[in-house]
Amino acid sequence: MQAVRDIQPFDEQLLAHLAALPATSATGNKVNYLTSNRIASYVIESVPQAFVSGGREQGNPAFAGTTRFFDDQHVPWLDADDIAFLQTYNVDTIGLSAASTRIPQLILQPERFEQVDSVAGYVIFNVRKPLKTSVLVVIKLQYDNNLVYQTVEVKTQLS
Repeated sequence: MQAVRDIQPFDEQLLAHLAALPATSATGNKVNYLTSNRIASYVIESVPQAFVSGGREQGNPAFAGTTRFFDDQHVPWLDADDIAFLQTYNVDTIGLSAASTRIPQLILQPERFEQVDSVAGYVIFNVRKPLKTSVLVVIKLQYDNNLVYQTVEVKTQLS
């Protein structure tokens, strides 16, 4: 199936790396991955027992949250909506493009996220459970920043 897709060499390296990670979480459940919609199908097909929040829009209740999480252009700051999404879908592992604005934000929150590795254009994080919500003031500020950023962007586009 993947032979007809536009899978890139760096995607293949990520898949090999994810497949080598434990297939179950510390609680013994399947690992829930958060990857961009573009590579979600590759992960589902290549990583044994993988559950991925992203993928196709049709019938996928996690599609909107996944799209928002990876939307560096319109929603560049990790905020309360992102944390709620991670909690709702019990995300264990996040695979981010090395160019993502989320990476420094995850690195600066070691009480929530553990950088596991980086491989060929991706950075992999584990979500520490339970996902702490103790820095809600910062999260609220980041949420407000996203709203301001979107407002400024819309006004710029209308000008």
